[in-house]
Amino acid sequence: MLKLICGPAGSGKTTSLIQSIREDIENRVKCFLLVPEQQAYISEKNLPAMLPGNAGLYFEVVHFSGLADDIFREYGGVTHANVNNGIRSLLMWETLRSCAPLLKQYGGNSKGDTTLTALMLQTVTELRTGGIRPDMLESVSDRADLPPVLKNKLSDIALIDAIYHAKLEEAFGEEPADKLQRMARKLRNHSFFADCNVYIDSFTSFTSPEYEVLHEILAQAQSVTVTLGEDTFGSSQLHFESIAETEKRLYKLAAQCNSAIEKTALSSVDSEKPAELRILEKNLWNFALKKEERELPLETERGSVRLLRCSNLYEEAEAAAIHICELVQSGMHYGDIAVIVRDTEVYRGVLDAALERYGIPYFLSERTDLSTKPISRLILSALRAVSRNYRQTDVITLLKTGLCGSARRRHV
Repeated sequence: MLKLICGPAGSGKTTSLIQSIREDIENRVKCFLLVPEQQAYISEKNLPAMLPGNAGLYFEVVHFSGLADDIFREYGGVTHANVNNGIRSLLMWETLRSCAPLLKQYGGNSKGDTTLTALMLQTVTELRTGGIRPDMLESVSDRADLPPVLKNKLSDIALIDAIYHAKLEEAFGEEPADKLQRMARKLRNHSFFADCNVYIDSFTSFTSPEYEVLHEILAQAQSVTVTLGEDTFGSSQLHFESIAETEKRLYKLAAQCNSAIEKTALSSVDSEKPAELRILEKNLWNFALKKEERELPLETERGSVRLLRCSNLYEEAEAAAIHICELVQSGMHYGDIAVIVRDTEVYRGVLDAALERYGIPYFLSERTDLSTKPISRLILSALRAVSRNYRQTDVITLLKTGLCGSARRRHV
């Protein structure tokens, strides 16, 4: 059976799951809580205090990748080591170089172009995540109604995808990123979730490989309970569009497994939320709301939301730092405060400088391009210099890494 629990933030969805898990443990029923990987540590840390002392015998917190490892250990199947981005970039670079004569659209700039390497690696990764294979792309590219440029692009990407993954599998066995598909195939032959209850929390959407795994879980488990963070089932609100689409996909999954569906809708407990946040939650995305219809909190209920108008980035950073100091002086911990910006690169050297000036400890979470690291730049620039017959610009880039062992000779 598929059980869906719907409700906005603060409505008690996770609390309902924990209560069901507690009952399973008391009845000695094996159960799993499936959460996103970044959520697993927090759940493992916080849940034991809410569950009976024997919870470890019947209950486990898992994420998709860790679950795959558990299943491979139980039924066999090599769990391949992860291939880092540097190795993937080199394999893609070699793929583009070797198949350049066969490419119709990308052949002219595929040799030694590190930008194309990064873009194509991102493209084939997204395709695999979406469950799209080279043969599917090739089939679409054969359609007569497509523009020639699009046909050539699809054909090239299909070829690059196939060759790249062939090289990857030749070097490392099965593609490590296909772990979930391999887990789904393993589950078709083994009833890992028989007589179990599975609870799924904190997801807004699933990838195509994850849906494959969910299909097998739903076909085996006694019940699968999924929380959906939307205001109501089939919500038409713009900000719940992704979750509403996930809801539809789950309905289709239940139909494929001939599984009954049980739905529970929870409402938000407004009394526990500050009035300003409650009003924002209700009306922030209501674009049809007229000015005279706006709901305003009482003067005594204000203070949870503060809007500041700053003339530049420096004033923004200064205001944020001052406000953090105020919060800490009122008793809040630094670890409970987050500063969210749209682009961390824009605020680099501004926000961090302001925080340091006020003695505020911080951790800056951002993605770093591997190609900017000295060792990676050395390898990539050396390969590019060789492949492009030692052009002056490539050699200078290589020397600027400072790791190639060359030194300027001084003449007296």
